[in-house]
Amino acid sequence: MHQTILLSLLLSFFLSDDGSVHAITGFYQYQVAQVGDAVTLHCTSSGQSIGWYRVLPGDKEGEKKRENLRAPDYEISTTNRCGNPQHCDSFEVNDPGICLRSTIVIRSAKEGDSGHYYCYEQTGTDRKPSYAYVLQVFKELSPPHIYEFVPKTCNSTLWYLCITSPHVNRYEFYISHDEQLYSLRGSQNSSKIAGTDVQFVTRHNSITLYDYSILKMSNVKFGCRAYGSSGAFRDYKASKISDGEHDFESPDEKREQFQNYLLRLIAIGVGGLTGLILLLFIMYKVSRRIRRSRNSSSPPPTELAVRLTTAVDKPPDYDG
Repeated sequence: MHQTILLSLLLSFFLSDDGSVHAITGFYQYQVAQVGDAVTLHCTSSGQSIGWYRVLPGDKEGEKKRENLRAPDYEISTTNRCGNPQHCDSFEVNDPGICLRSTIVIRSAKEGDSGHYYCYEQTGTDRKPSYAYVLQVFKELSPPHIYEFVPKTCNSTLWYLCITSPHVNRYEFYISHDEQLYSLRGSQNSSKIAGTDVQFVTRHNSITLYDYSILKMSNVKFGCRAYGSSGAFRDYKASKISDGEHDFESPDEKREQFQNYLLRLIAIGVGGLTGLILLLFIMYKVSRRIRRSRNSSSPPPTELAVRLTTAVDKPPDYDG
């Protein structure tokens, strides 16, 4: 599975000839499902035309072949309406510049439906893939897969959505502080965390807090769990905690980031100084070797030069 996730990230974006990214986007490149599930893949674009195809293994080993996906063989719907409405329970776009939306639905997924699905923007005869989905269909998916636990504003209220694959028996939200986990559930919709009353409202796979300031505390994590029918669950912590205006990053986390940055600078400085010392040492060794080579290659003094030198050095004799 990890290799598939890595491949999905490599295939998620394709560049055009001039280096610009095509104006096609989708939602969550890595899709998982269980046999019999209905799978829906979306693509939105600011262009004029969207097409679909998927890549299948060929007849020969290592060979790949492309299958164009068209209606009525596949359930594909395309709408052209600018400013798609924003829904609070999913990730629909609300951008006036994005008018084209295409959806492909697989009503009852089979293991053979696993593969790479591409949506592309077609302009004349040119059609380059712009977005790739990696779909993996399992016989049994337990526990469910969590895509993200992310913030989204709906009707001026900040909610956190736990986006998962199907077959979730129940969701659970929590705040952990100093390695202690506090579950946010119950009819009173209130929990005491680190001496603070935290009020919240849950709605299926989403939660909102009346006051998000609790998340400013150090060593605080905000996350969700998705439970399957067997009781097994997956855990996912929010990678970015926000109150809609400010990112909540504790002083300890900022201090740790600064220390890591300072350590990297020190390591770079020490490495550069070491390299400079090594270079000077090598230059010194080379210069000494050159001098020795010159001295050893000079011709020996002649006999006349030796006599002249001896005569000059010897003081003259005086009689009387």
